[in-house]
Amino acid sequence: MDNKDYRKMKSHMKNRCREKIFSIISTKLFVSTLYKLILSISTILPLLPALSSCTPVVQNVETRISMGHRWESGSLDVFTFNDDRMGSLDSYQHWDSFTGGDIGIRSQNGKKHIFICTNGQRERQDWAGVNSLASLEGIQIDLREERRERLCMTGETEVMTGSTETYDIHMRPMVSEVKVNSLRCDFSGKTYEGECLQDVRIYLTNVNARCSITAEGRILPTEIINAGHADYDDIESFLEPDMIYRKLEGSIGKEGMDLGISLLCYPDGSTKESPGTPFTRLVIEGKLDGETFWWPIEINRSEDTEEPGIYRNRQYIFDICLTRKGASDPEDALETEAADINMSIRSWTEKKEYQVVY
Repeated sequence: MDNKDYRKMKSHMKNRCREKIFSIISTKLFVSTLYKLILSISTILPLLPALSSCTPVVQNVETRISMGHRWESGSLDVFTFNDDRMGSLDSYQHWDSFTGGDIGIRSQNGKKHIFICTNGQRERQDWAGVNSLASLEGIQIDLREERRERLCMTGETEVMTGSTETYDIHMRPMVSEVKVNSLRCDFSGKTYEGECLQDVRIYLTNVNARCSITAEGRILPTEIINAGHADYDDIESFLEPDMIYRKLEGSIGKEGMDLGISLLCYPDGSTKESPGTPFTRLVIEGKLDGETFWWPIEINRSEDTEEPGIYRNRQYIFDICLTRKGASDPEDALETEAADINMSIRSWTEKKEYQVVY
């Protein structure tokens, strides 16, 4: 065997040795890896039942809705939020037309925050941006879109799904009612004694037009309707203009008239009047001997009131006697001697209750 053949044989043997060694190493690595995999599987398998038991269980939650006697068919939106830091949305359901009865809410088990809205002034797709309780707070409703028989009403409560407890959700309108029970004129001792007020109009000025659908407590106006006077463009922008403006038939004299006029407005919780936050007022407008006068009346602004201003779901009830000529401008302050005003406040009786049964 010459040197050339010897070198070839030696090189071949080295290559065979390398392949053998690599094969042995690969086999050991494979066995080792396989062993670790088997060990991992054997460790995980006993945990699978426990892991599966942590998966949230979706269940039907039956909600019993008991409607008030004046309720007419309207939309219903139900939001179920998780009790977590973000208040994330768990589920949402919508009814285009709802008159009462039972509904089923689908949600995961656990503590939840339920928010219900009727006649929310939106179609189902318009709620798409609501993914948390905070985002719901950004939704606004508009007084001009309200209807007396289909008021936007809201209610909310904390619940524990899966329990047998019964929860009551009190539905309340965002609006309040300013009601004029009676109006009369007594100009005794004046040169115009015995005259009757003609062409009488009763309306609200400086009215809050919009507010958050979740608003509570002292709510500040963000947009003003009828700023300082009766703006007929503003009034005609309402679906129901008589919500803030009424024109009376006939005249008002000493005998007076039982009116029962109901005007509706959103809350005005302003504590100090300014050009940007004027107080909402009830205005009586009429003519004496052909001249127009105004009696602008502040609503719940007396010094001794505990909660000055207008709050949601309340009635501000007035009995008014005009005793002298009013102001020559609707924005002028009313002199104390110009009218005897009796006002009472109570919670609005037109409440509906939703009974939620889990």
